[in-house]
Amino acid sequence: MVNVLVVSHGSFAKALLKTAEMIIGKQANAISVSINTGEGLDELRDKMNTVLKRFKGEVLILSDMCGGSPSLVSLSLVKEYNNVEVIVGVNLPVLLEVMLNRDKSLKELAKLAVKRGLESIGNITQKMNTLKKCSSF
Repeated sequence: MVNVLVVSHGSFAKALLKTAEMIIGKQANAISVSINTGEGLDELRDKMNTVLKRFKGEVLILSDMCGGSPSLVSLSLVKEYNNVEVIVGVNLPVLLEVMLNRDKSLKELAKLAVKRGLESIGNITQKMNTLKKCSSF
């Protein structure tokens, strides 16, 4: 089973993981780490290193946004750990997809996460208006 590390600015990662667990139940080897106001990259790196050393096997890191401190630290850790993939732009549908497919390989799981992320963003109002037009016949 692939380990999951959700990392973000503020309490987003913690809240996201708790929300996913509310839907699908408590998850083993799934941890959140955050960078908080007043903390720097070194503090975040230390927190993430602690988690990564604790995990056995492959790790999928899900970061909140590309180019932010969490993703930059995550990318720097890829150089130290050869069993890590990093995905940016995590949201609830992505996290649920990952959690429900942790039996897949790390590479497959990373692909699924990106695919789900791309599918989970859209203008639902526009889609509803299209459906209304189709059903008015």
